[in-house]
Amino acid sequence: SMKKILFIFLPLFLIYTQTTNAQMDKELALLKAQKAIGLITEQQFDEGISLLKESVNLDPENYFIAYELGYAYFLKEDYKNVIITLEKIKYHKDVTIELFEILGNSYEISMQRDEALATYYEGISKFPQSGKLYFEKGNLYWSNKNIGEALRSYEKGIEVEPDFASNYY
Repeated sequence: SMKKILFIFLPLFLIYTQTTNAQMDKELALLKAQKAIGLITEQQFDEGISLLKESVNLDPENYFIAYELGYAYFLKEDYKNVIITLEKIKYHKDVTIELFEILGNSYEISMQRDEALATYYEGISKFPQSGKLYFEKGNLYWSNKNIGEALRSYEKGIEVEPDFASNYY
């Protein structure tokens, strides 16, 4: 009968439309994020950040959009919001070396040196072959006049990633 057919097809139809809406949200999130990145490139930080926030709301699971929001705050020199934004996604499956670099730098600039150091160590434990994170850790030690630890960090950076040139200087 017609009722039986409806009970079979209605749930399937609802599942299909939900997936389609979710897919549309993801696509819209990407379009908004691309536009936002263009605005940020032109130093229009507030407009870009506003669009990126909308993108994050549309696709909260997308690491790269959330990272771009954190990076936009970094470029705007709003380190408090960098920290808030990037702390939320540092355990994401798609996390990148750059998150630990920018998050650590933001803690450092905010005079939260222990958090900066902990962030670099956390990044290194996740990305042991990153010369860039050893470089950042070395710079933090250097700025704290701990030259021995700084040099050890730079040397370890050279050892794990010889092609990353900054550790040589």
